[in-house]
Amino acid sequence: MAWTDVNDDVISHDQELVIANSHRTNAGTYTCHANNTFFNGQMGYGNSSIFMDVQYFSDVNIEDKSNGRVILGDTFTADCVVDSNPEAEYKWTLPGGRVSTSPQLEIPSAIKNNTGNYTCEANTTFWNGSLEIASAHLYLDVQCK
Repeated sequence: MAWTDVNDDVISHDQELVIANSHRTNAGTYTCHANNTFFNGQMGYGNSSIFMDVQYFSDVNIEDKSNGRVILGDTFTADCVVDSNPEAEYKWTLPGGRVSTSPQLEIPSAIKNNTGNYTCEANTTFWNGSLEIASAHLYLDVQCK
């Protein structure tokens, strides 16, 4: 009997496969290979596979190329970034309480009233129903030419 990982490397010869302290890199298909000899001397072979889905959530980051500044009339874009499995759901809260549910915030023609605090919130619901929520903040300064 042997257990192999996604690379077909033998990782265990035990009947039970135990992966302690799993990490996202442990996700993948694991296969148990077994063989035995029948009473008549013939060999029997079999295998069975299982997929391990490692779920995780990391910090939220806001990526913008202008460091929170935009010239009046120009386009401002910022991305809310989180590495998670399953995929996160996003919510931008804009000045005045308006909400956008896209991972990308785009202000096509910035006006002075766009100046203010922006919050990106990301949440992920795991297989067991637990919820992970994190947020990041950005102050946008709309500057005159």
